[in-house]
Amino acid sequence: MPQLPRPDASMRWERVIRQRFGVRSGFSGVWQHGSTAPHAMADSKRMKRFRFGLERVLGLRVGLERAARSALAQALTRQEQAEARRVRVDADLMACRGDRAEAIEGLARAVELGLVAVRSRVEAELGAARASVAQARDRFRRRRTDVEVLRKLRRKEFDAWRREAEAREQSELEELGRMREQGAKVRR
Repeated sequence: MPQLPRPDASMRWERVIRQRFGVRSGFSGVWQHGSTAPHAMADSKRMKRFRFGLERVLGLRVGLERAARSALAQALTRQEQAEARRVRVDADLMACRGDRAEAIEGLARAVELGLVAVRSRVEAELGAARASVAQARDRFRRRRTDVEVLRKLRRKEFDAWRREAEAREQSELEELGRMREQGAKVRR
């Protein structure tokens, strides 16, 4: 009787992929209070809010990366199932090739031929599953690279924006200090 796949097999593989490739969950769009996030740092009256021009592209690429991760997990699950079927068929084949009584020689030979045919079909399935895993793994790596590139670009742009905002704030503070000194000199 064929064994049905466990419903959580793909989710288990997704967790393995995250651990193996060091994939962290993507940008959720929610920043924590008190964070150094772009809009948390921006004073609404003085500084312009940080905007990453490719945020939608990043969101799209994160979605594509998740889809590729899911496809890789499904391919790994299919490969695992094909390998398990091959192991079961090999065990049945070895049992048939054991000591045979003369009376059941013909029957055992027929079963053995059937199992050999099943094994070759399972080998073909396993080969297809391995090819699918390799293709899904390559697609996932490309998607992950696309996301990482955009995240680095966003980080660079944010750092430049933050430095510029800090420089503007510093110059405003220096201007206020000069104005205060001039006001104090005028009052004397």
